[in-house]
Amino acid sequence: MFKNFKGHYAERKNSERDVISYEDMPLDDYEQEKTDISPEAVKKILIGVCIALAAGLIVFAFGVHLTIFANIGLAPWDCFGMGISYQFDAPVSASIVLVNLGFLILFHFIGK
Repeated sequence: MFKNFKGHYAERKNSERDVISYEDMPLDDYEQEKTDISPEAVKKILIGVCIALAAGLIVFAFGVHLTIFANIGLAPWDCFGMGISYQFDAPVSASIVLVNLGFLILFHFIGK
């Protein structure tokens, strides 16, 4: 099957086999190509991710806000945010965004 194989794998140890194994490939094929990313590009990516995360949390909070005014009940997580808003006299949507953001940061550092 691979007897007429050309390219990087043409220099195989045993050319009578029909299977290519990891031993047959040179080590440089396993290394990933390194790209240089400028700090400005990394900064733009991080800012874009933060904006997307904040926008998603705001849309989520608005949906919870509509659920509260529709009086159709709350999920347990939303109820926690509502309790925080009553304790600190803050808008429900802001407290839900801050609670979710806090847990996202916490779970990021925990690694789960």
